[in-house]
Amino acid sequence: MRMDQWIGLTDAGAKYLERFELEYHVQTITFWFDPNDPQAKGEQSERHGRGIPPWQRKVILNVEGAWDDYVGSLHEYTVEDKEGNIVEYAKEVMQAEPWSSGPCYFIALQDRAGQWIAETLWSQEELDNA
Repeated sequence: MRMDQWIGLTDAGAKYLERFELEYHVQTITFWFDPNDPQAKGEQSERHGRGIPPWQRKVILNVEGAWDDYVGSLHEYTVEDKEGNIVEYAKEVMQAEPWSSGPCYFIALQDRAGQWIAETLWSQEELDNA
């Protein structure tokens, strides 16, 4: 059977995008009152996390297949700081389109300079076994 096959990102590529979380600061203060002591008593705990705001995702290309008008979309991902400067960037790019009863669309990520993000690449063996 001939068909377009959207393979997409590697698991590592998906994890690369998932690693960015919201920064958080949670402070919990619990107070209680003793009727015999007018001073408030309580305990305080804090929890901090590190991270940056989540990716903003924008479609940059809708991929037309050999048989289907739409197979999938390629995206651009950006993270901006509070001043609106881009601090992280990644773009989905077609790494390879081997043929196996139709094109297989393997996607990987590139950085702002157009360099492959190595951990997101499909291995040659995976591409050859499509």
